[in-house]
Amino acid sequence: MSGLDISAPSLPIPIVRTNSGSTLPRRSSSPSSLYRDHLDSLHPDTPDGLAVSLGSVETNSGHLDISGDVLCGGISPSSSFNSRNSLLFEEHQDEQEYISFPPFQDTRALIAREVLQVEKSYVDSLQFLIIKYMHPLKNHTNAFSIDSNLVDDIFYQIPAILLLHQTFLEELKRRLDHWEPKQTIGDWFIQSFSKKSVLEAYTGFIRNVKRADDAIRVARSIKPAFDRFLQEMRRERKGERLSLTDLLAKPHQRIPRYRLLIQRLLEHTDPDHEDYNLLQRAEREIHDLALKISTVEKEATEQEIRQGVLRQLELLVHGLGPGDLASPSRTLIRHDLVTSSTTTWIRKERCVFLFTDLVVITTVSRRGTRRDKEGKKSVAGASTLNQILETCRHKLWMYLSLTDVEIGKDEVQRRSLKEFGDIDEDIKLLQCISEQVSRLNCPHREIDETIKNTLTNLNKQVSDRHSLDPASGHVTSLQLSIHTADGPEAINLVFDTPEAKSEWENQLTKCKENL
Repeated sequence: MSGLDISAPSLPIPIVRTNSGSTLPRRSSSPSSLYRDHLDSLHPDTPDGLAVSLGSVETNSGHLDISGDVLCGGISPSSSFNSRNSLLFEEHQDEQEYISFPPFQDTRALIAREVLQVEKSYVDSLQFLIIKYMHPLKNHTNAFSIDSNLVDDIFYQIPAILLLHQTFLEELKRRLDHWEPKQTIGDWFIQSFSKKSVLEAYTGFIRNVKRADDAIRVARSIKPAFDRFLQEMRRERKGERLSLTDLLAKPHQRIPRYRLLIQRLLEHTDPDHEDYNLLQRAEREIHDLALKISTVEKEATEQEIRQGVLRQLELLVHGLGPGDLASPSRTLIRHDLVTSSTTTWIRKERCVFLFTDLVVITTVSRRGTRRDKEGKKSVAGASTLNQILETCRHKLWMYLSLTDVEIGKDEVQRRSLKEFGDIDEDIKLLQCISEQVSRLNCPHREIDETIKNTLTNLNKQVSDRHSLDPASGHVTSLQLSIHTADGPEAINLVFDTPEAKSEWENQLTKCKENL
């Protein structure tokens, strides 16, 4: 009979019954020491006190059936152990039924079985979510049932993920049922986790996390019976009493953990073994998959932050309501404190919010009455969104689609911009002439002085124009042409600096191009 040959004296091993009906060897000194010595040599990294399910083994004195947990040491299986080994034995429950297998022949088989037990625990958790939560919540004869759309939001992609892992688990069990020294497992990891459906299921799940959390929150607020149902189900789950939220969090770190399990297998696989190269490929596949999922998770987090900003604006800008700004496809690009004018003599402070598809302009008034001068300065110097929202009250003035906004230029502004362009070209040309004159062999002092004086004069013109009032110099002024139902309307926005105006204009143009 093939199996593990434990070279130890034939000694009786007392067996005790656990609450779940499985058997454990009583921790008498001599038998447990023999098993511990053998398991230490077989699996030296296994920490003391770790429960290892062995199935059945062969001893010199005959066949020994160990259907429960063998305690490898003198401390409780619930004691803490290093995180790496914990991946192999995580999620075991006291009441969980272990899968029986033929005798193990090597450390690889032992690790492979623990991979299977971890996978079975994960599949059991997913099945629990569907059978005990999703189906009853959709059955409207139950008092705790909720709207089907909320149920779909809460358990989005869970059935698809379960189907993928059930298939993986079945083949894994089949291979362990027929385990032999040359058995491979890396190829099944590659085949199972290189599918496009795996990436789609997990990335879809990650993107939906916030929506699922919101659906649970809404259901709890509108139906107390649903909240009581969640509490009852938490008590019903034996072993680990995890909440619905805890169970829904399990897929988050599932894929990265496979890489650690594969690394563990690689450590105990001979480089000449057929499975070695397959495990290496499997590790790369799992790593790439984990990176893609992590990227989506990061994007989802950033998206939620962006949506949080939009919801904050909806609350703080008087005249906006829920849904006026918050949208998955919308992002706040920038915000600027400006002065707006419809005539030469009327100017008012405004805040311009540029979004990917909107321009929102608000009126601005300072909060409070104390230290007005300092308040005035703080508003003018505010840069971050929080500063602007904290120091000012905002009221909606204009809510514009980018398709209705164009950059306009009146005749005065066109002439001013042309003059600036001409001066700039003259300065560049004189700099080139000066460089060429410097190469002359004959005396050129008078030419140098003429060029120098002309450059000084042109630079002074530029300086004088910058020192002019922005509204007259148009250095920081931007005219917007707005298409309304009553016809075109023009407003002037004056920015703090020419650079701010230029950046805003460029970003507006890019946003319009991306529509």
